[in-house]
Order: sequence, then C-alpha cells, then structure tokens
Amino acid sequence: MTIVKCCSTDKDRFTDREVFFPSVFPGLFNDYGRVVPAVNISETKNEFTVELAAPGIGKDLFRIGVEDGILSISAEVENKTGEDREGYSRREFSSGSFRRTFRLPDTVDSEKISASCENGILSVRLPRKEEAKEKAAREIRVQ
Repeated sequence: MTIVKCCSTDKDRFTDREVFFPSVFPGLFNDYGRVVPAVNISETKNEFTVELAAPGIGKDLFRIGVEDGILSISAEVENKTGEDREGYSRREFSSGSFRRTFRLPDTVDSEKISASCENGILSVRLPRKEEAKEKAAREIRVQ
C-alpha cells in the first residue's frame, strides 16, 4: 500500500486541479477563482490612459469614482437564463464582480477625468493639471 499526499492546503488543491484541468484563460483568474480584468496604463505629456479589458460588460454596469486620490473601477454582473419545455425546466444563474483601484499621481486633474467603453475596452482618461504639463522651450532675451 502506498500513501500519497493530496490536497493538504487550499493552494495545493488549486495546483492539483490545474494539473488535471488546465485553465483555458491563464492569468485571468486570481488564486480565489475571481475574474480580474487586464489593465493597460499609458502616459503621454498631456494625460494618462487606463484601459481595462472587460468584454461583455455594458457601460452602464461600470462604477468609476475618485476619492482621496484613489481611482476605483468596479462592476457587478448577473446573468439569469432559463427555459421551460414540456417535461423539464432549466434555470442558470451566474454572477461576477471585480474592483480595481489605482493611486493617482498629484499631477492628475481629478475634475476632468472621463471614461468611454467601446468593443469591450473601458478607457479612462486622466488629464494632467495645466501646471504639470510640459511647457515648450522658449528663449529669453537679455535686455
């Protein structure tokens, strides 16, 4: 008889499951199985842009806010489907949520933040304050 260690901790159970049922979307889920949307952050001389991949989430479901220099992006989705036919009924429910937070630099003008959603990508524009923008070089004449 052989004794085999199996699933002694939650982390081991997660790892063992991944061995037998590899994830179709590696990196999309955290250790608790929750969906964490991918984020890209870009910077230009006039603004920062946060792009969040959230296919299937309508623009009305996003909640975006700024408080104490923290940008918060969240959404909660519930899907209910069902079908009634002679002899059986089918009901399926699924739900999911996420929340991402980002500390904003002091150079961001939080009053002018805007967001748009197109083709499953949420784009949040974070314009810089006027005094933080790079000024064009100029020559000063000596009088």
